[in-house]
Amino acid sequence: MKCVNCGAELRVGSVYCAACGREAQIVSDSNVLEEELLEEILKDERRPKEKISQKAKSLKSKASQGKVKKSGGEKSGGSGAGKKEAHKKSYKSLILLMTCVVVLAALSLILIPEIIRQRNYNSLDYQMESGQQNLNAAEYEKALENFQRVLELDADQITARYELAKLYQLVDKPESAIEQLRQIISKYPEEKRAYEMLIDLYKEQKAYEAIVKLRESVTKSEILTLFDEFLVQQPQFLLEPGTYDDWISIALSAEDGNEILYTTDSSDPSRNGTVYQEAISMEAEGTLKLKAVARNQYGLFSEPLEGSFTVKYEKPRMPSATPNGGNFQSPTTVTLKGSEGSHMYYTWDGTTPTSDSAEYSEPIPVPEGNCILSVILVDKHGNFSDVLKCNFRYYPQS
Repeated sequence: MKCVNCGAELRVGSVYCAACGREAQIVSDSNVLEEELLEEILKDERRPKEKISQKAKSLKSKASQGKVKKSGGEKSGGSGAGKKEAHKKSYKSLILLMTCVVVLAALSLILIPEIIRQRNYNSLDYQMESGQQNLNAAEYEKALENFQRVLELDADQITARYELAKLYQLVDKPESAIEQLRQIISKYPEEKRAYEMLIDLYKEQKAYEAIVKLRESVTKSEILTLFDEFLVQQPQFLLEPGTYDDWISIALSAEDGNEILYTTDSSDPSRNGTVYQEAISMEAEGTLKLKAVARNQYGLFSEPLEGSFTVKYEKPRMPSATPNGGNFQSPTTVTLKGSEGSHMYYTWDGTTPTSDSAEYSEPIPVPEGNCILSVILVDKHGNFSDVLKCNFRYYPQS
């Protein structure tokens, strides 16, 4: 056993150290060796780690055998108090070193995760990958944050906008999804997939007018085909607009599945039109300003079709008479001829006939004397012709 003050060997049972005279405080060889080990480590802290490690292993080996030889032999001239003080300083240095290590380790635990977090926060690839993982795991809010951050890092990231559009639909925010798709179209007007997704969204919302408006800016034929089912072709007149001298029947047609609405005063048929069911008849004179639209299953209207129809009956032509007058001595009959479907009325006293006068149905005999045959024709529309007058002089021979 050794004195704790000077390190001298103590005799068994000694109360005072024979070397320093102080009260003996017994410590084991291993404690002294441990202190020497610490001292050696502190002395060699600036040496390469390999040498420190080898020295430490050597001292540990000696300590395990209970024999430690100080490097360079016994140090001379050092008092027991000096050695103790040196041991204290070494111990304090070790404590300080260990404290620094602990502090650095604690700082590392705080700083390193923060550094990693900042690096990931500013990494486009990391945010994209995390967004996909969160989307697959149905962590929609987290995925939204990831893809929104991607756009903050790169506003032109079209993939992130597509993913955001899908996510907004999943969290029931269709307006936000529409905005993302419109952003894609505004920057990439030939991006067919964006049009497809946007049309489907509008269709779900029954925003069919928005679909028609969306088409207005499209020029690429491949994309235009996406709108075919929503387009409504104009109805068609089966009778050309114009002026007619007879009554007319105006028929219209539209594509299968579409209905027709019309007005006859040029007002908007999509607002107050009458549903077309049968041909529109014009039997009286006048003008009809017809305006019609077709409406499809989505309630979308075609461009309006307009046409003006006028019925203006011509005055019927006068009937003809055979013979048309003359001198006669023998019985004679007069045959009248007029337009088909008309009626003819006549008098023999020179007065103008009316529809109440005698109606012609077969050849009429010429009465005796000097007579004026007056004839009018009334056509199927009730219009009167000019009066036909013929002078017949019939004097029978006695």
